[in-house]
Amino acid sequence: CPPSGRRVDQAYGQAPTGFWPSDGCWDPTVVKPLRDNGVAWVFNGFEVIKWAAPGGPYHVDWREIDPFWPVRLRGPEETEITNVHCAMSTNYDILLGRDRERYDRLFGMFRERAESGRDGLYIFGFDLEILTVLGGPRYRDPDNKPFGRFIEEILSLKNVRFSTVDEFLAGHPPEKSVFLREVWNP
Repeated sequence: CPPSGRRVDQAYGQAPTGFWPSDGCWDPTVVKPLRDNGVAWVFNGFEVIKWAAPGGPYHVDWREIDPFWPVRLRGPEETEITNVHCAMSTNYDILLGRDRERYDRLFGMFRERAESGRDGLYIFGFDLEILTVLGGPRYRDPDNKPFGRFIEEILSLKNVRFSTVDEFLAGHPPEKSVFLREVWNP
C-alpha cells in the first residue's frame, strides 16, 4: 500500500499490470498468483534469461533470444507470464555517466538497434534509490545533468520513442518461451 494507506489501484486509478521481482530474484511458483491477480508481465534482467536458457536438448539457447523482445516465462500448472528484460545492466554508474566504457557500449547497442529499423523494447527500471542518487551534491550542479544528457542522446537516435510496457506489448507479443528456474540474485 502507498503511505496513505490506500491500495495502489485506489491511489493511481488502476491496478498495476507489471511486477519487478526484488534484486533479480525469481521463483516460478509466483506465475499463477501474479496472473490470478491481474499482473500481465514481469521485469527481469537479461542476465537471468541467459542463466535460464543455456541451450542443449531441454532449454532454449539464450543467444537465440532477442534481448529487445519479450519472452514468455513458463510456470507450473501450464501457467505463463510475459517477461520483459533489459539487454544490459543499467546501474546508476552507467546511466549517470560514471562508467564511460559501459555507457558507450550501452549507447552503441541502442544506436545499432535504432539504425536497424527493427522494433524493440528497452526498459529503464529505477527504484526509489534513484531519488537519493540524483539528490546528491554531484547531481544538483545545474551544469552536471548526466541523466538528462543520456535522455537527450537517446532521443537524438532515429526511430526511438518512449512508451509504456503495456503499450509496447499490445502490438509486440513474445515469440519465444523459457522456463525460468528459481533464481536468487544471479
